[in-house]
Amino acid sequence: MPVYRVPQPWLREAVESVLGQTYENWELLIADDGSDDSELRDGSSMNSAGVGVSMAADASTAEAAGEDAGAACRRLCDEFALRDPRIRVFHIAHGGASRARNVALDLLCGDCVFFLDGDDRITPECFESLIGVMQREQADAVMFGGRRIRSGHDVSGAQLLDGMGVEGEAGAQTTSGAPDESRTLDRLEALEALCYVYEYYPGFEMGSIWGLISREALGPVRFNRQMTIGEDFEFKYRILQRCRKVICVSGRYYIYRLQPGSVSLKETDGNVRGNLAELGKLIREERAYPQRLPALICRAVNIALLMYLRLPEETGKHSSKKSTGLQARQSIQKLKHRMAGTASGTNAEGTSGHASGSTSGILSEQEMLERFLRKYRRYVLSNRKARKKVRAAMACSCVSFTFMRRIFAIMKPHWNRSYEREAAGR
Repeated sequence: MPVYRVPQPWLREAVESVLGQTYENWELLIADDGSDDSELRDGSSMNSAGVGVSMAADASTAEAAGEDAGAACRRLCDEFALRDPRIRVFHIAHGGASRARNVALDLLCGDCVFFLDGDDRITPECFESLIGVMQREQADAVMFGGRRIRSGHDVSGAQLLDGMGVEGEAGAQTTSGAPDESRTLDRLEALEALCYVYEYYPGFEMGSIWGLISREALGPVRFNRQMTIGEDFEFKYRILQRCRKVICVSGRYYIYRLQPGSVSLKETDGNVRGNLAELGKLIREERAYPQRLPALICRAVNIALLMYLRLPEETGKHSSKKSTGLQARQSIQKLKHRMAGTASGTNAEGTSGHASGSTSGILSEQEMLERFLRKYRRYVLSNRKARKKVRAAMACSCVSFTFMRRIFAIMKPHWNRSYEREAAGR
């Protein structure tokens, strides 16, 4: 669990939701990702447990908690470790959520793993219900749904969250009060559900990191530290590659907190080249499996499109200052490479070529993304299973990427209102 500057009330709710589980044979691994110490320190002895729980929280989730938020988080984590021997705390040098999750995965000793962010929580019956399904069905993984809250209000439905529970909902049941419905997927079906982001039930999110994963399915798979956008998808894709049987249930056990500082709401962080390189690597690996490739390409394009629309100059406000600053940085970078004689013309996948608008062989983030999207555009347009918004974006890009950005800027408020109306009707 990377915990770094998570507000104490949120962190306390997250841990208390694990302590309050009706299933008691679990182990909670918390990695303090904000310590100055570079050495791992184990605050308790290792115990045998049926479930390993890895919790993760991004550094940006608690900027409002004050300048001593890191120390406060550390103290609170240590307090929980002293309170319950099933909780183990590790203090590590700050390296990001992926590294901290990997530390926990390397040290877990349970039969399965469950990921929970330090600012979210789960319903009391979560472990008992999911483990029951996994054991009964002999599944490699169990996927489920959740609810999204903002300022205490459920924005994935019309209900108000009160305390640790969801009004009108028992954790192991759907909103209708009926027992969980379920769907069984084989490997190909699970990979397609992940890539096409299928929603089998209200609140169900196949594309989320949520899920109960068996130790056998986890194997050597770890989070890719070379990626900063799409790393959760890449991790889950590699997990599902190892699964023979995946069960999807209708229960909504996860309560996800929406907040302005969320990673999902941020602009691209300058690692476009690294993200595209890893997506390209995954695509090349999957060329040996033609049945799986169309779905993977659609999701890779979806991720690249998300990065493209997050570029500072492509935001809805079209900030001239941000655009000018980015262009200046790109010009300086190109000049340095030209002076060093390194105009090699390689793109994110290692192929050579010249992109229009580039004054040297070094591609800007925008050029790299446009090249990636052009390369796979026809695959998306010819795939009827691809998400409608992604196909629409690729169709608009055939006119120009500027036209695509303008259409998305116009339609974004309408899509947001449609989503809220749809959520309220669930």
